Amino acid sequence: MLLRLSAGVLALALILAFAEWLNKARPAEAKRAEALAGTYWYQLRMGSVPIGYLSTQVGRDLHGAWRFQSFMLFSLDGGTAVSISESLAFGPLPPYPLVRAEHWSDRAGSPTEGVVLGWSADGGRAKFTRGDAVRERSIDWAFSLGDYLALESWLAAEGPESGARFRVRSLDFNEAKLVNKQFKVLERNEIGYRFASPAPLRATEIQLDSRYVPVAFSMSGLFALTRATQAEAVKARPPLHLTDHRISLDRHLPNHGEIERLVLTAEDTRGLDAIWPQARRGLGGWRLELKANPVAADADPAAFLGETLEFPVHHEQVARLANRGVGEAETGEDRLAALVAFVHAYIDYRPDAPPTSVLETIARRTGDCTEYADLLTTLARALGWPARTVIGLAYSGREEPALAFHAWNEVALNGSWRAVDPTWNQLRADASHIPLRGDATALLHLMQGGDGLRFRVAEVRHSTRD
Repeated sequence: MLLRLSAGVLALALILAFAEWLNKARPAEAKRAEALAGTYWYQLRMGSVPIGYLSTQVGRDLHGAWRFQSFMLFSLDGGTAVSISESLAFGPLPPYPLVRAEHWSDRAGSPTEGVVLGWSADGGRAKFTRGDAVRERSIDWAFSLGDYLALESWLAAEGPESGARFRVRSLDFNEAKLVNKQFKVLERNEIGYRFASPAPLRATEIQLDSRYVPVAFSMSGLFALTRATQAEAVKARPPLHLTDHRISLDRHLPNHGEIERLVLTAEDTRGLDAIWPQARRGLGGWRLELKANPVAADADPAAFLGETLEFPVHHEQVARLANRGVGEAETGEDRLAALVAFVHAYIDYRPDAPPTSVLETIARRTGDCTEYADLLTTLARALGWPARTVIGLAYSGREEPALAFHAWNEVALNGSWRAVDPTWNQLRADASHIPLRGDATALLHLMQGGDGLRFRVAEVRHSTRD
């Protein structure tokens, strides 16, 4: 008995010693990345006024690659909404090379701009996109996780005091090149480190905690980011989940799910074409002609395939649910129909549900139309279909007829975009769906000045299909 006990203790000691050796043998950048892993939310303010939010996510994907993602959404003075997203993926093994990086920005009235960097056996390529214009060029430099986390590793290894300076290589997406950036330690305090990075007008100051996770930013003395809960951070988010805002119709639309063509008119004197570019001004006011399958996407389908903070395409739960959703269906049409029906049945509709992430929706199985649409976008992308969530108006057949805020999807199948609605289990969204532009500007415009807008139904044509 004593012999067996001694052997067990010795084996445990060897295992612990080996684990400690492995921990010490891990590269510093891997340790730093693990310390940063998690999802963090920040409220963006201009002065004391909340104007948007930033969300960041650090972690490893199913293939072991390190991923750093961020998404920022803000609106100045309630005007044009701007979104900026960024994603970097580093290889799973030392030296953890950068294998892909993306940076996208979207602003109403301007074409979507993006930069995608990728590496293959033939070398590195940079792809610049501005609207429909695309240009490419080769890149001859390399970047690694160690480069990306050099500042954090320096702080952990050296424990510098106030006044110390450190220079790192940083990625400049605009030029698709590496630049040198200098940081100066302002103070070492009870929270962690506060340091500054020079800027043309005024230095950007950043406070890190003891794990070197940012707690607060001050940018050029004009903008501030402060770490917050998700609920606090999204207070300034454009109201994408508000379903109680309605635009009245003069009559009900029976069997609205079968409407093939719908013509609406409005006497509103404001420029409806600022909200819907297809609106036309006539002698009697505005005229809006709508048809079933109201596809609004006009960009390359490849732009709607990737993983983002909102759409965790590579998460293992998503992969399992996507395969479960299409089941045994074989053709693309049948697989898409199965997926729409699956999402429709999977979520319990709650119009008063608070906004949740896709992974929370998978766990809770409740939500409003936005949760249905975001889940379908994520599952479709996981299956290799370009997909996006669409925000707009759709018919609400309550006691008083109206158009209400709604969310649905556009999915590209065999190169052709389809408008589908998982909330209503529609494989072909009917003509009462009126998409807004692919940013928050039209929605904000409608929310801020849509109280006086009323629609009259000028024409309704239902489908004649069997």
